[in-house]
Amino acid sequence: MRVFSGPDTPIPEVQLLSNGRYHVMITNAGRLQPLEGHRITRWREDTALDNWARSVTSATDQREFWSTAYQPTLKQSDKYEAIFSEARAEFRRRDHDFDTHTMIAVSPEDDIELRRVTITNRARTRRAIDVTSYAEVVLASPAADALHPAFSNLFVQTEILPQRKAILCTAGPAPSMNRCPGCFT
Repeated sequence: MRVFSGPDTPIPEVQLLSNGRYHVMITNAGRLQPLEGHRITRWREDTALDNWARSVTSATDQREFWSTAYQPTLKQSDKYEAIFSEARAEFRRRDHDFDTHTMIAVSPEDDIELRRVTITNRARTRRAIDVTSYAEVVLASPAADALHPAFSNLFVQTEILPQRKAILCTAGPAPSMNRCPGCFT
């Protein structure tokens, strides 16, 4: 187990998560990078900056906001820990009397990332909080996404499954130009 008391290290510390088929790398600042194969979400490499992260952001009724790790908002927290163990990466922070604990793992059975975010209000008053999650779903190979970034996520279809508390994303087929009368004359 490795524990880091902040996101700012001379070089990013990394943790590799894998089930043997799906592999991701996550840094102590919270940047997560898929390593090979099909991409579930968009990621762009930047060797100078550690700034590409899937985002879970919290905001209070007082217009304060932060992310569950240092990335992507780059907001310093009152307390911060990145914990890397054999099967998961965890982030703990304290912001504006809220404790946030995020666990990230790769499923051993399916090629997916699992995330659990727990937020605890440490204030003596009741407060409203909004939680927003963001990822740019592409469901494409890295080469296809790099070649046509706007096109690669154009036909991704999403469906909310309330009984499973999930969002299902599937890649639909691109429409044929021959089936679009009048599109190109």
